[in-house]
Order: sequence, then structure tokens, then C-alpha cells
Amino acid sequence: MKATSVWPVPPQDLFLAEDEVHVWSGILDVSESLIEKFKNLLSEDEQSRANRFYFLKDKNRFIVARGMLRKILSFYLGTKPNTFQFQYSQYGKPSLHPNLNEQISPLKSSEIKFNVSHSNAIALFGITKYRQIGIDVEYTKPLPDTDKVAERFFSFQENLKYQQLPKEQKLTGFYHCWTRKEAFIKAIGEGLSYPLDQFEVSFLPNDKPCIKHIQNDKAQGEAWSLKALEPYPEYIGAIAVEGRNLRFVQYEFQTGSTSNLERRKG
Repeated sequence: MKATSVWPVPPQDLFLAEDEVHVWSGILDVSESLIEKFKNLLSEDEQSRANRFYFLKDKNRFIVARGMLRKILSFYLGTKPNTFQFQYSQYGKPSLHPNLNEQISPLKSSEIKFNVSHSNAIALFGITKYRQIGIDVEYTKPLPDTDKVAERFFSFQENLKYQQLPKEQKLTGFYHCWTRKEAFIKAIGEGLSYPLDQFEVSFLPNDKPCIKHIQNDKAQGEAWSLKALEPYPEYIGAIAVEGRNLRFVQYEFQTGSTSNLERRKG
């Protein structure tokens, strides 16, 4: 992947305030030597998951995404990236295992909330404190059945607005709506078990991203922040975070920047 993100590298004095949400982007197609380094950071269960992929490219991208996640979390926790474990909800949402050694970490494992998504050659990571968070990214490849997907999974109003879009705007509109809905259901931790037609998001070109209502309750929707993300050409993403008046800060994961952070932490 030759495209580069316009997001900056993180500062050496990386700090996460309680009203901040840090969003990281990363390119997953890296050298074999880097893949091996990331693989060495993974737990046994993560390596087992990687080995279940049929195609080598998918396996390597999973390894890199998980390795990046561990590296990024280690910057905030002040620990080595292979020293903590993850636990998973019944729907597969990851969180930090409470057995993290709090004596060597400036933050408690319960403070940090995170989510990750990867599609094709890139990954996005969302990090915040205390708040539920969900993130999604999609490679905007043309799909033959977006109209049918929208009719089945979007709310009545979303589908109506989507179907009225000009033909040249429909693919982008579809992905903006889909990623925003995915980000929300990932944030609440229920995945696709939560009915996608039971809440409505904005997605038209001039709309500010927001959750308009949840089960016809406008107040519930207003309790969440929703932000659109376009880190690389041909990729559309979104992040949903519990709370309002939050500050979103975007970073790009780069080998050079992480080495600076590691020297500072070490």
C-alpha cells in the first residue's frame, strides 16, 4: 500500500486526558522482519487465531494488527507490549484483563477502553478512558448488493435517504452509514446481535455525524459522540464513544515514532 495517512505521528510526551479520544491508523502490509517482530508480541491464543487464517496475507495482517494494538496500549500503560492479556465479552469485544500488574503501570487496566478494526490493508484503533468505544473501517470496494443490504439492515429513514442519493454518491453514502452503525454496536459490545434498524445515524454528505435516536429515543442518541474517519484514500471509518464534548486526536502508527515512545517509556 503506497498511500500514506495525513494524520501526524504521536508526540514523545503522549498523554490521554479524560475528555480525549485517541484514534490511531496503521498500514498492515509491512516487511517480513516486522511481521516476525509483531508475532513475537502475541499471546498463544492470538497466535492460534492467526494460524486459523487460510490465506497468508490475511494471517500476516492479523498478526500486524494485534501487534500494533499491543504496542499502542503499551504506550499508555507503561508496560511492555507482551506483558498483558486480553479478555473477551460473550460477543467477542476485547478489553484488558484485570490481572495486569498495576504496580508497574501508571494506569489501571479498568481505566483504558479501546477498540480495533481492520479492513484490507489498514487498521484503526480507538483509545479512551472509562467510556465505551467502538470503531469500524471499511475498504470502499464496489459491492453488487448494497441496495439490498441497506433495505435489510438500515432503519426505514436511513434506507429512504440512501435510496434517494444520486447514483454517484450511493457507494460512499452506504459506507458512511454502515461504518457509523458498526461503530455504535461495537461500542455497546453487542455486535450484529443488536438490531441495526433500531437506531438511526446521519450519513448524508452535508450531515454532521450523529446518532439521531436509539429505539426512537433521541436523548439516548445524544448521549453518544460519533465521528467520521477517512484515514487513507479508498477507506471510510467511524468511531462511536460514550459521552459528549470530547476531543478527538488522530495519530499514525509508524516504526520511527514508536521507537521514540519506547525509549521514553523505558
